[in-house]
Amino acid sequence: MTEKARLIPAASVQKTFGKNGELLIRFLSDIPENMISSFNETEPVFILLDEIPVPFYFESIQPKGSGKAVVCFQNFLSEKFASELVGRELCLEEQMSNDPDVDVSGYVFSAYYSDGKEHKGKVTAFFDYPGNPCIELEFTDGKRSLVPFHPHFVRKLDKKSKFLKLSLPDGI
Repeated sequence: MTEKARLIPAASVQKTFGKNGELLIRFLSDIPENMISSFNETEPVFILLDEIPVPFYFESIQPKGSGKAVVCFQNFLSEKFASELVGRELCLEEQMSNDPDVDVSGYVFSAYYSDGKEHKGKVTAFFDYPGNPCIELEFTDGKRSLVPFHPHFVRKLDKKSKFLKLSLPDGI
């Protein structure tokens, strides 16, 4: 992992699914769709083992209904080895952008929802996901949320005062 990388929880291992190391995973509900599609056989996912992020490469990935998939990791081709991963989270490594033109980390924000309520807080991180940049919002009550940094949601961006005004749909 690189110095500016961060691990983003993306899925959890639900159970073993067969005798050849297959696992049933469930994608976390607040994960953007493009992150789910970034699961592939050439990029690793990371699983924390003894608090150390260990890369795992997929042998196979097969979608299984809505928000689930059956996966098999390289070198974990038996039910015994795969069972050791049940209950663990799969994380993706995401690079934080250093582009000063788009990185809004540290900005103060006001977010408005369809009911007109205002929520305030601070932007704690910017993630330059290909085709879907996202920002992590930390609300004043301590809750964190990952939201798409899309022009449709941005109502005002003031670089001088580092202020961001957002209009967000309910549920984000």
